[in-house]
Amino acid sequence: MDKRNPLAPNTRNDHTRDTRRQKESCDHIVVSFEYFDFTQPKNKKESFELWQKENILVALNNKFVEICKLTPSEAKISQHLKVYGDFPRSSDSDFRMPSHVPDDVEWGVIRKIGGQKHVVAGFISDNVFYAVFLDKEHRFWISEKKHT
Repeated sequence: MDKRNPLAPNTRNDHTRDTRRQKESCDHIVVSFEYFDFTQPKNKKESFELWQKENILVALNNKFVEICKLTPSEAKISQHLKVYGDFPRSSDSDFRMPSHVPDDVEWGVIRKIGGQKHVVAGFISDNVFYAVFLDKEHRFWISEKKHT
């Protein structure tokens, strides 16, 4: 913008740095709690208060800071984000599909929270990870233990 004439059109280089920075940050993962569900698993409901009491909440916050610096591709390659696709079958999970979540989403987990088996289960759409469940025992997608 011409400072002498505020009504003059912007030149090609005006705001270039801001625009570039804004575009780059849009590619990074954003975490949303729009579909969060504190009612599961049925007999062992997990909450932020429980994770605070068990000293996991700080690790979770640190993981969110770390993963929000990555694109979805980078998060998958580094194995911080594991995408399963469909919601697990009832025989493979202690969690049930919430009725308030769309049916056709790609489910996955944010892993490696505090270097432990703790995960946040949810789904990813574009660059938004919708956190749905806290899962300190990784019971969202139960698999056989390897090398035990």
